[in-house]
Amino acid sequence: MPLFESKLHEIEHSDAPITHESDTNSGVVNICDSQTQLSAIGPLNVFFGHSDLVQDMKNCLPDLQRFHTNLFRFMHDKYNNIIGKDTRDTCGARVDFGVGQIQHYPTSYMNKVDGLRHNLPHCNLSVLEEMDHELRNEIMLTLQYFDEKVNTCCNRKCCDPVRSQIVNQIFEDAGWGGPKMNWEYVNISIRSTKDTLKRHRDTKNDRRSGYDHAAVYSFLIPYDGDIFRVVIVMTFRTNMGSVVDRVHYLTEYKNHVLDAIIELNDRWGSTKRAIKNVVRTKVGNNDEWYDKVFNVAIETLHSEGVIVKVNKSSYKLYKSAHQHRKMAMVKKLPVNQRSKTAAYTRSGQSGRLR
Repeated sequence: MPLFESKLHEIEHSDAPITHESDTNSGVVNICDSQTQLSAIGPLNVFFGHSDLVQDMKNCLPDLQRFHTNLFRFMHDKYNNIIGKDTRDTCGARVDFGVGQIQHYPTSYMNKVDGLRHNLPHCNLSVLEEMDHELRNEIMLTLQYFDEKVNTCCNRKCCDPVRSQIVNQIFEDAGWGGPKMNWEYVNISIRSTKDTLKRHRDTKNDRRSGYDHAAVYSFLIPYDGDIFRVVIVMTFRTNMGSVVDRVHYLTEYKNHVLDAIIELNDRWGSTKRAIKNVVRTKVGNNDEWYDKVFNVAIETLHSEGVIVKVNKSSYKLYKSAHQHRKMAMVKKLPVNQRSKTAAYTRSGQSGRLR
C-alpha cells in the first residue's frame, strides 16, 4: 500500500509490472529499496505500506481492508464492462471526478475586493452517485486524510485561501457532501497483470507553486487467480489555477492596460501589441500566466465600455474613463509633482504625463 507524492506533470511515468510474486501486503512497486520508509527520486517521494503515514490510515477509516474490498468491487465492475482500446490504459478501467472545464453556462465567483464575477469550471461528481453510501464515505475520509497530511502550509502547499474558498464553493455547488478539502481532481483506476499503463505525463495538472504535486495511493488485491492494482490519484488542475490568477490579478492588469493606453497617447488608438509591451514592463517577465490574464483584462475593459475598439487590433479610452484614469495616476505621484501634473491634466493638452 504505497503512497507517492510527486509532480506527475514533470516526470514521465507508468506502472511497474504486476506479477504473481508481487507482495500484496506491502504493495511495493520496485521504484526504490523496499526496506526504505521514505525515498526521494527527483520530485518523487515514496511512502511504503509500513510507513507511519500509510499505517495511520487505519485510524481514519472504520475498516481499511473493507475499504479496499469495497473499492475493488466497484472498480472491478467497471473493469469487466470496458472494451480494450489502444489508449493510455490497455484493458484497464478508470473513473474520475472533480474540477473540469468551464461550461457554456458556468457558475461564477464574485471577488469581494473589486466586485468582479469570474466564471468557474464545472465540477463532475457523477461517479460518486454510483457508489453506495459506505464506499462514498470511505472515499471522502481518504481524501480528507491525505489532504490534512500532505496539503499543509508548513509544507508550503495549498497556502492560497482564495483558491481554497473557490474550490470548496465549486464542490459544494456540485453537491459534495463531504468535508472541505484542497484536492481538485481525483482519478481512480484498476489494472491486472494483463494490463499496462503507457508512459505519459499528466499535462493538465497544475504547475503553480504549492499546487504542483499529486498524491497517489495504491493497493494490490488477489482475485480469481489474478492480481489487481487499484490506484487513487489526488491532484490539482491548471485551469483552476488560471481562474484564481484572474481573480488575483485581473484588477491590477486592468489598471495597467489603462495606464499603458494613456502613456502611449495615440489619438487613433494603441495597438494591442503596443499595450501588451507596456504592461509587460509593469508586471515583469516572470509571470508565466501573463498572456491569459492580459487578454481577459483587455476583453473585460472593452465589454464594460471603459475602452473602445478603434479597429481590429487597436484600442483607446472612452472619454470619461480617460479623465478618471489620469486623475488616479496623479494621486500616485509624489506630492511635489502633483500640482504641475494636475494642471497639465486639466488643461486638456495632448501628450504623455511627465
